[in-house]
Amino acid sequence: MNLVARSMRTAAAGAVVAALMLAGCSSSSKSSSPTSPTVTTTAVTAICQSVNEFKTSLSALGNPSTFTGGKSGAQAALDSVKTSLDSLKSTLKSTDKPKVDALQSSITTLQKAIDNMSGISGISDVASAATNDAKSAQAVFDVVKAGCPSS
Repeated sequence: MNLVARSMRTAAAGAVVAALMLAGCSSSSKSSSPTSPTVTTTAVTAICQSVNEFKTSLSALGNPSTFTGGKSGAQAALDSVKTSLDSLKSTLKSTDKPKVDALQSSITTLQKAIDNMSGISGISDVASAATNDAKSAQAVFDVVKAGCPSS
């Protein structure tokens, strides 16, 4: 039974990793979208730093070892994501903030899934919520990638 539980946990963590890493992938080409941020060099630096911190926190949340720590490990990683997302939001211009608001709303579902985790029970809900968060995170990355092409 222990081997089965470990295999299920590893598979679910792998799904979370894949979903969150999808969010971190973006094209290196600049967007010609009219929603691209127009900001000063200092603001660009702050945005790019916030984007990189957010990506780092997403990577930690998607790391399979996060889930070997159970619910507390997943919660600590999610708290880091929330903090870095708040920081990112504070650097964006107001017209770009709705994308972050949508991601924050999506993260609420992930929070509920983590709250309901009990051992491996509920991990599939966490993986599903993380997949939805990945889609919302990609929308945020799309907004800032023109100003931070290396992000």
